[in-house]
Amino acid sequence: MKNGYLVAVIAGLAAAALQAAVMTPSLIGILLFILAPLPLFMTGFAFGPLPAAAGGLVGALVLTGLINWQIGFVFAVSAAIAPVFLTWLALKHRQSAGTPSREGEASLAGAQWYPEGRLVLWAAGLAVAVMLATFLAGGGDLVALRAATAGVARRIGEILAQNDPARLAEIDAFVQVMVALVPPAATIIWHLATMICLWLAARIVTVSKLGLRPWAPFASLRFPFASLWGLGGAGLLMMVSGLAGPAGSSGGFFALAGFAGSLALGAMTSAFMLLGLAVVHGLTTGLAGRGLILASLYLALVLLQGILLAPLVALAIADMVFDLRGRSGGPAPPART
Repeated sequence: MKNGYLVAVIAGLAAAALQAAVMTPSLIGILLFILAPLPLFMTGFAFGPLPAAAGGLVGALVLTGLINWQIGFVFAVSAAIAPVFLTWLALKHRQSAGTPSREGEASLAGAQWYPEGRLVLWAAGLAVAVMLATFLAGGGDLVALRAATAGVARRIGEILAQNDPARLAEIDAFVQVMVALVPPAATIIWHLATMICLWLAARIVTVSKLGLRPWAPFASLRFPFASLWGLGGAGLLMMVSGLAGPAGSSGGFFALAGFAGSLALGAMTSAFMLLGLAVVHGLTTGLAGRGLILASLYLALVLLQGILLAPLVALAIADMVFDLRGRSGGPAPPART
């Protein structure tokens, strides 16, 4: 464990350096910023959540001392909390007592480990919490946030329409769409970035033979059936906020409820998209040309910029309801509770 805390200090410094890279306005800087939680995830999966927490504290203190407390706070919220909490959950296990896997969780030597699907869902909850914490830390002014988003969106729209004056009339519609999509999109990006760091850390520590737990194949990922209520509830919250009508844009209760609902819907959409990808992995197992199918799917996800989100979410829901993978010979679905 002493070595674990030494690694934690190094990981905290590395994570802080990756976080600070976002201050460099470049694509590389953004990519490094996204990978900021990776060293802490690796520390947590190899040595436990306490060293991961120590590394997060080191990173936050370093950034606070070198830059300011706001940057240290952002690091703690956006890059440190998730590795600590998710590795703490991931290292939980119980004796299986011969009970078959219900959520695709990994089993080894008579122990069943915390299901990966629940880690994805907890990360979605953290995404909402992080976005709300960031919003409140910035003053909690929904009107100001929307005005700032609208201003940036309008400038982008004007730049895009410079070579096509006929599209100037579409700028207002573009601004309205961007104001509505930016909050859930930010939540989706944070959630996916966290999942990428978690996956990379798990693979690295497993290959290095430092991992404290086994991992189930991605194709076996499942969610508790009750998670459908979370997805539907987020959408319902957004719909209820629409009852305020035009007043919903004024920053009142319904507007804030709609804002929270949009964050939750973005997080749950991201989670169910990952489940949809797992369903595709499961359904294509054993098929000739599976590698080409999966490569084409992931390439389309990048190039089509979110168009496949809805089909993947629908596929995930269909699998939960009709057990598509189970019918094709996969593991049984979780019990409906």
